[in-house]
Amino acid sequence: MTWTLSQRAQKLTSSAIREILKVTERPDVISFAGGLPSPATFPVTQLQQACNEILTTEPTPALQYGPTEGYMPLREWIAVHHSKRCGIPIGADQVLVTTGSQQGLDLLAKVLIDTGSKVLVETPTYLGALQAFSLAEPRYCSVPSDDAGLIPASLTAEMCQEARFLYCLPNFQNPSGRRLPLERRQQLAEITARAGLLLIEDDPYGDLYYQGEPLPGLLSMNPGGVVYLGSFSKVLAPGLRVGYLIAPPALQRKLVQAKQAADLHTPSFTQRMVHTTIKDGFLDSHLRQVAVEEAVLREACSSGCNCRPTSIVANCLKPPFSSTSHSFLGRPSMPTNRSPIPCDCPSSRYHRPRSRPALRAWVPCLPCGRSRDSRETGAGTDTEPKHAGQAVAAGYLPVLFASPCSLNIYSA
Repeated sequence: MTWTLSQRAQKLTSSAIREILKVTERPDVISFAGGLPSPATFPVTQLQQACNEILTTEPTPALQYGPTEGYMPLREWIAVHHSKRCGIPIGADQVLVTTGSQQGLDLLAKVLIDTGSKVLVETPTYLGALQAFSLAEPRYCSVPSDDAGLIPASLTAEMCQEARFLYCLPNFQNPSGRRLPLERRQQLAEITARAGLLLIEDDPYGDLYYQGEPLPGLLSMNPGGVVYLGSFSKVLAPGLRVGYLIAPPALQRKLVQAKQAADLHTPSFTQRMVHTTIKDGFLDSHLRQVAVEEAVLREACSSGCNCRPTSIVANCLKPPFSSTSHSFLGRPSMPTNRSPIPCDCPSSRYHRPRSRPALRAWVPCLPCGRSRDSRETGAGTDTEPKHAGQAVAAGYLPVLFASPCSLNIYSA
């Protein structure tokens, strides 16, 4: 049987994120590559109690279809939470519950991007966002960044002109781990508001800080010009697949229509699980526990990746985490013995490791996903693996870099 794929489908390539997650299913892998939270922080007991309560008190609505916008008590909780956090009134009618925040990116692409539309992104930026946006075939424009993050002064009138939006992660940015300073946040909100440029604020890591105080979000500085993306994946459990977005009412209505066409609604049961778990203040105490757990792991990693001597390769690459990153999505300092991989894909600044002469490293160049064999390691191979599975099968170096700040470590 033959069939004709759409031009859009013909342009699809294998996802590096998918390959990263596939590798992490192996029990002998400790992964720092996919932004996976530590399983030790999953509130299993509380989620189990929530399941029992839901199936006892309201089994029928929990197992039935629900509204596209999401479970109203959860939307109200999100609205109240962010109203307090931002110091501005946010209504439940501005909240759309999504099937993970990744779906929020997909919906925004469907609603805001036409073929050839200009989209502004940080340098570098989150691979998953590029994957979601690229299906709509935009034209990317990279906004310059430095060690402190995106440089607002680089947003010229010409750059902003006709751009559909600017996508950014101000808190512990993926993949760099940078946190945008307060002064730059204020400048960014002011410049984009003056230019009439929509800001997409992706904030999955904002609550996961260990030191100091949280910085005000972009939503609080320009409520009418920011779409905020949040998630319960990092603070509860990613398997629940519950995220949300907060958008101006006119835009939110279109996003609801796009979601209705995509999946009707986020599962009623998992929405209720999240709400039942967090409704009585559990999240605040849980976040403090998560911060302690992850801070211990972060410090162990920064001292040499030997936090579990019996299961981690003792002589693996040891990227020191930057002391300026106060989240577990740490930013390793780039050693001078790494050379950049040349690539023409948007927003790419990725590196390959030099390692022991007997080992080989497979390094996906993100966001385009093209791999480069680190020939300088002395492996002497002419075969370049196309994805992580082939790389592992070929006996490549057991440290797979997914970005400048992330790696997988295989047990000895």
